[in-house]
Amino acid sequence: MNARQDAHREALSRTTLLIDEEWFGAEADHDAIADALLASTVRISADFESVSSRAGQSALITTFLLIARMGIGIELDVPNCDVIDHVAPLRRTRLKDALVDIGGDLVPGALVRTEPGDVQETFSIGMGSDDEKGSAVVVWAGDAAAAPIALECTREAIEAATGATARRRRPSPGPPVKIDLLDLFPGLRGLGPFDLGAFDAISGGAITHACAYCLLRVPGREGAMRVIERQRTDLSNVNRYNLLRRSNGEADKVEILEGASSDRLQISGVKDLFTKQSRAALSPLAERVLVGVDDVEARWWVAEAQPAWVAVAATGNNLAQLTIHERGRACPACAHPEPIVIDPVPTISFVSFWAGLLQACALVTGAAVAENITVLPFAFGDAKPTVAVGSVPNPSCRIGCEASR
Repeated sequence: MNARQDAHREALSRTTLLIDEEWFGAEADHDAIADALLASTVRISADFESVSSRAGQSALITTFLLIARMGIGIELDVPNCDVIDHVAPLRRTRLKDALVDIGGDLVPGALVRTEPGDVQETFSIGMGSDDEKGSAVVVWAGDAAAAPIALECTREAIEAATGATARRRRPSPGPPVKIDLLDLFPGLRGLGPFDLGAFDAISGGAITHACAYCLLRVPGREGAMRVIERQRTDLSNVNRYNLLRRSNGEADKVEILEGASSDRLQISGVKDLFTKQSRAALSPLAERVLVGVDDVEARWWVAEAQPAWVAVAATGNNLAQLTIHERGRACPACAHPEPIVIDPVPTISFVSFWAGLLQACALVTGAAVAENITVLPFAFGDAKPTVAVGSVPNPSCRIGCEASR
């Protein structure tokens, strides 16, 4: 297979690594998994009424992007109405046009079509069309299960391509899956407009992309986000970076984020790596800091700077985690005491998205209770998909914070 034909395998390399580990115990062929994903297709449908609101459009766009970034083909049956929030990563001003455009600029070779054909599953935004009622998976504005269900629909194709059998006790989307953000963040009820002010983001990776993607779609919120990151993007990032398009090539991550700025959210970048040595030059940090970096020790260095409020988001194969910290209480080094070295890191679109979504919810609500929140977007059969517990001081805190003493 030539380099052009092989490009989708590179783009999906982190996704196929995760699927192999979670479904096949790290014994399946990754190229075969990538090929099977590309050979699968689902339909996303919506009627005009369902996507004439900000919430309905957001559900459609997010569902589309999270599925498309897995390389799964998409048949679109949606109206070509005006885009309400014309923000990154969309470029066209009409909805169907915008989705077809970006769909062709993500995983190389992935299908996006508007003509009817065979599909593994249909996802209906809101009520969808009359022909599909009762036969489609209905996606409401707050649903989180569409992307993992789409992945589950590829299982037979992946098993056939790899010659392996998916483990019975593998992540699956339920039934049922119910992840209610209002349970995790009661402050989301009745939010009015206010200024988020200035805040920092340590890392310009997948979690920061997801957080910024969400913040760009929150009406009535203004803010200034400084992103500290020195790395450049590559093709393997397209599987989960919410604001990245394949045509961006190998660009500085901060430049991609800066380019996503809107009238409401101004994003500026600093091309540097946040380390114990560079921290002085990057200080002072803002009073509120979002941390999405894989390097656990960087979380400790942020804690040593003692911002007033820190939200650390992370992923671990099938889960997304958020820990919230206030000055004087259990710090990030209490919650994340051990370095983790995994290279490359297995990732998939919807898990990274959930980590950034949790961060965005914490920021816009000003969540002030020290908490440790874990979300399992796949869920495990009938297992509880969310766990929220209080963060407690850790006597083994690596920086010996005041609370731990």
